[in-house]
Amino acid sequence: MPNILVETAHASYTVGSDPISGQIQARVPYDRWLIGVAIVGSAATGDCEATVLIGQEEIGPFRNSALGLGITQDNLIQVREFVPANMIVAMRVNDAAASNNVLTALNFVRAGA
Repeated sequence: MPNILVETAHASYTVGSDPISGQIQARVPYDRWLIGVAIVGSAATGDCEATVLIGQEEIGPFRNSALGLGITQDNLIQVREFVPANMIVAMRVNDAAASNNVLTALNFVRAGA
């Protein structure tokens, strides 16, 4: 189960927006690892793109890998990025969704667990 899972209307998945803004798991008081990112939905595979930001460090970019709004292991792009305690994790949309909603998922594990 993703720690952050957000469905965004295509009209809101615009260039420069942050689809995970306001999510409680975007900043936590303990060290953790970002281990997976998935973006699905929109009108066609690969037609929208976002970059993950850990503080000011850019990770990605990531494109939508499937249509529909279901996240599977096949959609999850494995990453291994350390996120220090209280560091905000954000996203920046680089290429807007053409139509249809977009589902974004980020998976974390607690460091040292």
